Amino acid sequence: MPYFELSLIITGLKIMPGHINKMLQHLKEGRERYPDLLSGFDMVNEEEYNPSIASFMPQILAAQLDEGASTFGMCTFCHAGETHNKTVTNLHASI
Repeated sequence: MPYFELSLIITGLKIMPGHINKMLQHLKEGRERYPDLLSGFDMVNEEEYNPSIASFMPQILAAQLDEGASTFGMCTFCHAGETHNKTVTNLHASI
C-alpha cells in the first residue's frame, strides 16, 4: 500500500481584508487541534487591484512571532510577481 502525507495551506483573500484576520485565527485554532495537518498560510487575489502584501504584514508577523501560539514560526507562502505592472511591490514585500 503506498504511503502519502497530506498537509493544508490556509488561504486568505486580499480582496476582503477582514478575511485575512479570520483565516489567521482559523489557522491558529486548527494548528492547536491538528498540529501536523496545517503547514502554513497564503494570500491570494489579483495583485494590481487589491491591497498589497505589505499592508497585511503586521498581522502575519504577529501570528508568526507569538511564541505562545500554535502559529509561532508558521510558514507563509505569498503569491507575488504575477503582474506586468512595475509599480506593484508585492515581490519585494514577500522576500
